[in-house]
Amino acid sequence: MAKIQKIKGVADLFPEDSARYAFMEKTARDVFTSYGFGELRTPILEKT
Repeated sequence: MAKIQKIKGVADLFPEDSARYAFMEKTARDVFTSYGFGELRTPILEKT
């Protein structure tokens, strides 16, 4: 079986950083919503 390799330039988000990112995401979402913007989700790319 081939060894799994991470994609260059893409980092994992570990639990110790999750709360910080969740706070930043909520803050950004609140600010954007107050200006009338909505959420946009882009597809996740996965090499198979």
